[in-house]
Amino acid sequence: MANRRQLKKEIKQAVIILADECLIHYHFIKTIDEAAFDSLMEKIVGINSEFIRRINCPEGTKNRERTRRYYKALTEDFNKAVGGIMEELAASCKKD
Repeated sequence: MANRRQLKKEIKQAVIILADECLIHYHFIKTIDEAAFDSLMEKIVGINSEFIRRINCPEGTKNRERTRRYYKALTEDFNKAVGGIMEELAASCKKD
Protein backbone atom coordinates (compact mmCIF):
# COMPACT_ATOMS: atom_id res chain seq x y z
CA MET A 1 0.00 0.00 0.00
CA ALA A 2 1.20 3.49 -0.78
CA ASN A 3 1.33 6.05 1.96
CA ARG A 4 -1.73 8.14 2.67
CA ARG A 5 -0.41 11.23 0.93
CA GLN A 6 0.15 9.31 -2.31
CA LEU A 7 -3.27 7.68 -2.04
CA LYS A 8 -4.90 11.11 -1.63
CA LYS A 9 -3.07 12.39 -4.71
CA GLU A 10 -4.22 9.40 -6.78
CA ILE A 11 -7.83 9.89 -5.69
CA LYS A 12 -7.70 13.59 -6.52
CA GLN A 13 -6.21 12.83 -9.94
CA ALA A 14 -8.94 10.30 -10.70
CA VAL A 15 -11.63 12.77 -9.60
CA ILE A 16 -10.12 15.50 -11.78
CA ILE A 17 -10.13 13.16 -14.77
CA LEU A 18 -13.79 12.28 -14.15
CA ALA A 19 -14.74 15.94 -13.84
CA ASP A 20 -12.80 16.78 -17.01
CA GLU A 21 -14.59 14.04 -18.90
CA CYS A 22 -17.97 15.37 -17.79
CA LEU A 23 -17.00 18.92 -18.72
CA ILE A 24 -15.86 17.83 -22.17
CA HIS A 25 -19.13 16.00 -22.82
CA TYR A 26 -21.16 18.95 -21.55
CA HIS A 27 -19.39 21.90 -23.15
CA PHE A 28 -17.77 20.56 -26.31
CA ILE A 29 -19.52 17.39 -27.42
CA LYS A 30 -22.90 18.52 -26.07
CA THR A 31 -24.16 15.01 -25.35
CA ILE A 32 -25.25 15.66 -21.75
CA ASP A 33 -28.05 17.93 -20.63
CA GLU A 34 -27.59 20.38 -17.76
CA ALA A 35 -29.46 18.33 -15.15
CA ALA A 36 -27.40 15.20 -15.79
CA PHE A 37 -24.21 17.26 -15.76
CA ASP A 38 -25.08 18.83 -12.41
CA SER A 39 -25.96 15.45 -10.95
CA LEU A 40 -22.70 13.89 -12.12
CA MET A 41 -20.60 16.77 -10.81
CA GLU A 42 -22.30 16.59 -7.40
CA LYS A 43 -21.57 12.87 -7.21
CA ILE A 44 -17.95 13.41 -8.23
CA VAL A 45 -17.45 16.06 -5.55
CA GLY A 46 -19.14 13.78 -3.02
CA ILE A 47 -16.87 10.89 -3.95
CA ASN A 48 -13.82 13.08 -3.53
CA SER A 49 -14.78 14.36 -0.09
CA GLU A 50 -15.96 10.95 1.15
CA PHE A 51 -12.82 9.06 0.21
CA ILE A 52 -10.41 11.76 1.37
CA ARG A 53 -12.26 11.73 4.70
CA ARG A 54 -12.02 7.95 4.87
CA ILE A 55 -8.29 8.08 4.21
CA ASN A 56 -7.81 10.57 7.03
CA CYS A 57 -9.65 8.42 9.59
CA PRO A 58 -8.56 4.78 9.24
CA GLU A 59 -9.84 2.14 11.60
CA GLY A 60 -7.50 0.16 13.84
CA THR A 61 -4.20 1.91 13.17
CA LYS A 62 -2.43 -0.21 15.79
CA ASN A 63 -3.34 -3.49 14.07
CA ARG A 64 -1.41 -3.74 10.80
CA GLU A 65 -3.59 -6.46 9.21
CA ARG A 66 -6.78 -4.59 10.03
CA THR A 67 -5.33 -1.42 8.51
CA ARG A 68 -4.42 -3.29 5.32
CA ARG A 69 -7.93 -4.69 5.02
CA TYR A 70 -9.35 -1.20 5.60
CA TYR A 71 -7.33 0.38 2.80
CA LYS A 72 -7.97 -2.55 0.47
CA ALA A 73 -11.73 -2.15 1.04
CA LEU A 74 -11.37 1.61 0.56
CA THR A 75 -9.68 1.20 -2.84
CA GLU A 76 -12.27 -1.37 -3.94
CA ASP A 77 -15.10 0.97 -2.92
CA PHE A 78 -13.43 3.85 -4.76
CA ASN A 79 -13.06 1.77 -7.91
CA LYS A 80 -16.75 0.82 -7.73
CA ALA A 81 -17.76 4.45 -7.25
CA VAL A 82 -15.67 5.57 -10.23
CA GLY A 83 -17.11 2.74 -12.33
CA GLY A 84 -20.60 3.84 -11.38
CA ILE A 85 -19.90 7.41 -12.45
CA MET A 86 -18.45 6.22 -15.76
CA GLU A 87 -21.50 4.04 -16.40
CA GLU A 88 -23.82 6.94 -15.60
CA LEU A 89 -21.83 9.21 -17.91
CA ALA A 90 -22.04 6.64 -20.71
CA ALA A 91 -25.79 6.22 -20.14
CA SER A 92 -26.29 9.99 -20.25
CA CYS A 93 -24.41 10.19 -23.56
CA LYS A 94 -26.46 7.39 -25.19
CA LYS A 95 -29.73 9.32 -24.90
CA ASP A 96 -29.09 11.21 -28.12
